[in-house]
Amino acid sequence: MKNKIKFSIDRANCFLKNTNSVGKDGLIKKCSSFHDIQRYPDMRLVATYNATNALILSGEYNSINSADKEKIIKYINSYQTVNGYYELSQIKENEIWKGVSIDYTKDYIHNHVTNYCLSVIKSFKGETKYPLSFMHSYLSEENLINYLNKRRLSDPWLEGNNIVNLTSFIINEEKDSNKLNELIDIIINWHNKTQDPLTGYWGTNHKTYPASLLEGMAGAAHNFHIYYYFNREIPNYKKIIDSCLIFINQGVQSACIDVDVVDILVNMIPYNYKVDQIKKSLENFLVKLLNFQNEDGGFADEKTNSVRRMDGWVLGYWEPQGLSNCFATWFRLITIALIESAIYGERDWVFRNTIGIGYFNKNYLRG
Repeated sequence: MKNKIKFSIDRANCFLKNTNSVGKDGLIKKCSSFHDIQRYPDMRLVATYNATNALILSGEYNSINSADKEKIIKYINSYQTVNGYYELSQIKENEIWKGVSIDYTKDYIHNHVTNYCLSVIKSFKGETKYPLSFMHSYLSEENLINYLNKRRLSDPWLEGNNIVNLTSFIINEEKDSNKLNELIDIIINWHNKTQDPLTGYWGTNHKTYPASLLEGMAGAAHNFHIYYYFNREIPNYKKIIDSCLIFINQGVQSACIDVDVVDILVNMIPYNYKVDQIKKSLENFLVKLLNFQNEDGGFADEKTNSVRRMDGWVLGYWEPQGLSNCFATWFRLITIALIESAIYGERDWVFRNTIGIGYFNKNYLRG
């Protein structure tokens, strides 16, 4: 298995470094072979932070020189606005999906993009162009509580992203450790109070629009990162493990769903509940995932006849499913890295040091 994993990583690295590169130095990327960079130039930022995070994770960028790091940081920082957000200026408000119980917003997309951009900058020990002034009001306990209480848990997937992104920014910005602990206590206590005890997730007990178990899991995978980072125990873990074992045994699905369920199960191993089942399921899933890799070395999100879009931007960028792309390749590599780290522990993966998908605390609840 060790050799198969290495072969998969090498092929993915080759795809990310060569196949989807833009420009002579190859540091800036396009999303996929379908990506029209003239029509969607902003999506080069998304492709670049996805690919760069993946190449950092795999260790391929361990030897990247300082000049190239600076080029990537400078490019990413060119998208930062004076309020601190990293923004895709192409996105217009009327292009963002609105629904009955769920509304995407530009803030949601900005937060998502900003967190992933910061992951690269922090990994390269770089600096942002501007401070994250957009979120300083959330360093107030009153404002943070108000923010949490306004979350629409009818869509725990969306809100899980919102909360983990904001918490990541709070960790980044709050330098007073005592104040940080107070803010995190507020966040953890809110989670413990609003968690559905029957599932271990959020939103599955919403009175008007209860989320499905799958949606609850996909959202909670993000919320749980706050517990991992601060070494806090997650209530109702047996319910969580039971449902995730069902999900993982359904085989390869989307890049998001797969990394979420694997992330949860890997981090649940220290709870000493159904550990043998977890490890066996992870091993079986790893075989299926390695076989899912495309011939060009990249990974697809899904292999269906539908299209892939960026979260919430429903009238903007799209590409056919089945194609290798930077987003899916990064998320698939995270999934492989989590399983190998948990079961084999034979490789030094470089996980991101900011919370969100791609973060992994190897010492969670261990001593």
